[in-house]
Amino acid sequence: MENLQQGSKGIVVLFGGIKGGPGKTTVAYNMAVQHKAAGNNVTAVDADDTTNLNGWGTSREITRESDAVYSDIPEIVVVQKTGKAVGKAVRKLADQLGDVIVDAGGLDSDELRAVALIADKWVCPIVASQFSIDTFGRLAEVARNANVMREQFDIDPIKIHLVINFAHPGPKSLNASKKKEVTDILEQAMQHEKNKDFGSIFTVLDSVINYRRVHQRECEGRGIGIGELKTSNQSALKGREEFQDLYREVFQ
Repeated sequence: MENLQQGSKGIVVLFGGIKGGPGKTTVAYNMAVQHKAAGNNVTAVDADDTTNLNGWGTSREITRESDAVYSDIPEIVVVQKTGKAVGKAVRKLADQLGDVIVDAGGLDSDELRAVALIADKWVCPIVASQFSIDTFGRLAEVARNANVMREQFDIDPIKIHLVINFAHPGPKSLNASKKKEVTDILEQAMQHEKNKDFGSIFTVLDSVINYRRVHQRECEGRGIGIGELKTSNQSALKGREEFQDLYREVFQ
């Protein structure tokens, strides 16, 4: 995977797809927390009409001000940007403030298509189910259209990095088999003429995020990431490790 190093301008990482439900917002805010903890400037952009990420950011502000246990967590600026011009707005933020993480939600929207034109990397959380896999054709079409425009502006083509989320919890040794389920389906799809370019559009990340209730119970309402949760709960600690693995794979 390409190494994303911040230079004079910030990078833009898009989290989005065209199917709701696989936890894009959860992955996005955890990546923002990890990136901030690594010493980077990061702005989170909520480009989804559900405004879930924006709500998480508001909860974080309240937690920093009123919860003594978490008063030391760093500020993460979350802004709401929607509409066809969101791509330009996000690029401007990256040029001025540093790295930007965008939650574009689970819909084939103007926002998803606009940010795909300018993003440095596109991460798409998926649930390893037939319903998710059935969207790959439409998702590939969004990437193809974006790459036609990117080529005109001499921007490298964007690739969609699929990460399995909400997997059934199990040891890390099972990650390879979980990944293989998705890669096998992609290879089967490539047997059809219209999908022959899937290999250049999609890649499946090695990291796997397992389903853990701790995100909903402990993190979302506080506006924190699992890496910031003060706990000795073994499930939470394993979840923290999973997001650390994903962070290294996406950003390093």
